[in-house]
Amino acid sequence: MGTTTKFTHSASVQIPHPYPRASDLLIAATAPSVKTVMEKIPIASDVDIKSTEPVHISTSSSTPSTSNFPTVTTATAELPANGHRVHFIYVETVPLALGLTSKVHLTGWYAAPDAGGEGYYSILAEEGGFAETRVKKVKTLKETEGGAGAEFWEELEVECKWFLEWFSEKTAIDTHKKFVASLPELFE
Repeated sequence: MGTTTKFTHSASVQIPHPYPRASDLLIAATAPSVKTVMEKIPIASDVDIKSTEPVHISTSSSTPSTSNFPTVTTATAELPANGHRVHFIYVETVPLALGLTSKVHLTGWYAAPDAGGEGYYSILAEEGGFAETRVKKVKTLKETEGGAGAEFWEELEVECKWFLEWFSEKTAIDTHKKFVASLPELFE
């Protein structure tokens, strides 16, 4: 990828619905839930689910974050399934300057353990190798005290070419803030 730089951003929001309902939509690794959540990204369009598969997710015992991203592999006899992965493609229409936009085609996957309130995204944007960008996202969902709601948290890590850092960081963080803040609308 050449000389690159990384930046991270995290955001959280309260979901005013019981944990099981919030988890089914925001954490579960099913084709319908992943498509619904991906379509909520303000600059995303043409979300296409390609496949789903059982996987083995090897996580550390520490707090989920992009710095300790798990290993996700296709389930085998030696590494039995403990989660699922959904493969997808989509398009981001990225605002440039003077009302111009650029369409970026992305390929990725989302995986989540069958039990537990966390999930993991890995996304790659390749524009002829010139502007390759890698995105990791880790999200958690925790039941609030009393069980009346849930707290959603997501961390975004973007690795891009050094000359795209300023633009990528501004666009990614603005989009991420809007995306996370809009998640409660999925339950209306």
